[in-house]
Amino acid sequence: MSEENPVQILIETEEDIGRLYEAYARKMPEHEEFWFGLVLEEADHSTMVHSLVKKLDTESVSFTSVPEIINNLREFRDFLVGEKEKVKKRTCPLPMLSR
Repeated sequence: MSEENPVQILIETEEDIGRLYEAYARKMPEHEEFWFGLVLEEADHSTMVHSLVKKLDTESVSFTSVPEIINNLREFRDFLVGEKEKVKKRTCPLPMLSR
């Protein structure tokens, strides 16, 4: 397995969080403004990480890919993707709010 870049995983995670919030917005149109506000915040986070990467001198700064951290990031990203799929299938994405 090739070494994964933790910064790239972080960028992808921010984008996945935004996609989850977008799915919530579609399922709860009455709260669409709130969810899309969060979508924009996650896009900003992703943009900030991209900007940081561009500003770094890759020859003088490196990121260590600790397998445990990479696995934790990957598991969280997989969780987000799974949650997004669950939201798409539900009529009420957050059942605890309907109690």
